Amino acid sequence: MCKGYSNRSLELTEETVANIDDIVNKKYEYKRIHEASDLEIRKRLVSLSESLPNIQGSALVNYKWFFEKEKAIYSALNLFATENSWFVGTCWCPKTKRDEVDHIITNLRENKKMQCFNLKEVLNSSLIPPTNFRTNEFFDSFNDIIEYYGIPAYQEINPVPFTAITFPFLFGVMFGDLAHGSIITAFSLYLVLCNNSLQQSDSLVKPLLRYRYLLLLSGFFSTFGGLITNDFAGFPLYLTSSCFTGDRSEYGDYYTRAGQCVYPLGIDPRWVMAGNGLQYLNSYRMKLGILLGIAQMLLGVGMKGLNLVYFNKQSELLLSFVPQALLIVTFLGYMGGLIVAKWLTDWSSIERNPPSIITCIISIFITGENAEAGSFLGDLEMQATVNKFLFGTICLSVIAMLIMMPLYLFAQRYAEANAGLQEMQARPYQPFMDSNEIKEDTELYDKCLESLIDSIEFILGLFSSTASYLSLIHICRCRRLLTCRSRWSP
Repeated sequence: MCKGYSNRSLELTEETVANIDDIVNKKYEYKRIHEASDLEIRKRLVSLSESLPNIQGSALVNYKWFFEKEKAIYSALNLFATENSWFVGTCWCPKTKRDEVDHIITNLRENKKMQCFNLKEVLNSSLIPPTNFRTNEFFDSFNDIIEYYGIPAYQEINPVPFTAITFPFLFGVMFGDLAHGSIITAFSLYLVLCNNSLQQSDSLVKPLLRYRYLLLLSGFFSTFGGLITNDFAGFPLYLTSSCFTGDRSEYGDYYTRAGQCVYPLGIDPRWVMAGNGLQYLNSYRMKLGILLGIAQMLLGVGMKGLNLVYFNKQSELLLSFVPQALLIVTFLGYMGGLIVAKWLTDWSSIERNPPSIITCIISIFITGENAEAGSFLGDLEMQATVNKFLFGTICLSVIAMLIMMPLYLFAQRYAEANAGLQEMQARPYQPFMDSNEIKEDTELYDKCLESLIDSIEFILGLFSSTASYLSLIHICRCRRLLTCRSRWSP
């Protein structure tokens, strides 16, 4: 072919041919070694994945756990400092566990022949200890709820016991049904009584065992709520005879109360069949939800005040807690007082109609020709005076929360600067601020921003929390409306 194109062909020397043959032979040899190595590796991996008689699991799994253990050991050792060939570390230990930890270290030193010393308490440490709440099986599930939202600071009040009551109780308010609550209670009792046997089994309900007491209290309060609202899967219960008598007509259902009769437990079942029954039940539940919400928010603010008193934070107590408590008592406390007063007032003996709670609250901020509709006291002048007082108190509380704490921090920083003015003048001239002064100013701005954000969150949370409690009642109402219901009488 080369000659056909008039090209010159060269003959390979014997040395070149030998080199080519050597390369080809090495290629086939390497290929054979690669195939043999691949086969040997596969056999080795298969043998490692097989279970061995003397150890638990396969060798590959044991190697994996061995390397992870070694990695964890050396990661922990990296946290220690070395002093004279000793590893020295700092840890937190509860005082109640001090003797137990010393006993474990003593056993390691005597039985395992390990060279280690007992714990030595570090005095005058600037580190802030972590929060450690002692819990048991009953409070574990409620502690998980607290840690999901945030962990309290060291030595603050433990909110877990309060959550153990308020959380299931509010669930019972939302899910108040005697039938459904009884089912939850029966299921949770099964988890509580069969806890030991279920722990050793592979049952599908095993992950729920940690929350068995939460389910038990939720079911109990749901059953209690069903008794109070007289709700059994959407049907009213006639535990005794109704206090209302009446007949149905073409204009609707009309019932008359028999004297001063009071139904012994919960709401009279006749209200479910009344024409205005839905309006009455919704009004009752929403007002009850607001009262419960006010009580819980007052509990939270009160716990914050006790924490401030315990830590002796007088400035924050006066400039942050007092305006917050005053805002809740003035706004929500007034609303709760109107609800209770409206419930306890016999409006049949009063010539005017009962005022609307919402109109009374709106009249605090808006005044006009319709002032009589928002008057609860009846005397318009006295009601206007009360509204002005409430409006002024609310405005002053909001302003105090927003600006008083930042102003106090700036005033404190200014006083510190004046106190150290002579010392600064004694220093040689420095054209720039040192790092400590820059750090102090940064911390000041961070504290002011944190105080401002906390105040804004509190004001927004005041209204959003009230709406959240109302949503609990709306969920209860929707659940009841979606439940199969019919009008019947005994």
